[in-house]
Amino acid sequence: MLRKFLLLAVLLPVFALISVGTASADSKYTTRTLAKVLLTQDEVNTMLKDQKSDLRITDFIDIDPSDDPVSVGRVYRGNDDQIIDISLFSPKSGAVFTDSQHDKLLSADTARQFADSTFTKIKDFDAFGDILGDDFGASFTGTYNGEIYNVAEVIFVKGNVYGLVLYATTGDPEGRDLGRIYGTQLNKLEGN
Repeated sequence: MLRKFLLLAVLLPVFALISVGTASADSKYTTRTLAKVLLTQDEVNTMLKDQKSDLRITDFIDIDPSDDPVSVGRVYRGNDDQIIDISLFSPKSGAVFTDSQHDKLLSADTARQFADSTFTKIKDFDAFGDILGDDFGASFTGTYNGEIYNVAEVIFVKGNVYGLVLYATTGDPEGRDLGRIYGTQLNKLEGN
């Protein structure tokens, strides 16, 4: 069920939302400059409203940034017990990832590490790989703060930035919302 959810989430709305391109390979990010390309609550809500989604972001917290690698993140809370996590990372040097680093980042191991970093009692982990030939998707069921969530995540690499967009819900997943948020984040990153 979650695999179909993620495939729908990505294939339908992303084609309409993302542009072809990459993050600037010349960008050497700091936590401040990387945070500027992270979606804001208003940007997410405007996009969801424009797309006629019922999801609304009611609150968010910023994840503590770090400098090596440069990383920023934001966890959003939805109006119906959804959790959306967007995290961005970039090498402190500003270097673009080698092919082997790229392959390691877009892997089942990385997807599982992201899952294990937030959720416990993970079941039905399905790392189904390539999304649009560039990004990597996975789905699972996991526990967070005592609640069981259906989770889907997309890991992407664009230039010298890699990131995660994670969507979790205690109810029935709405795949289009993950795809919309993922596509909007890529657009903002690529427009930088």
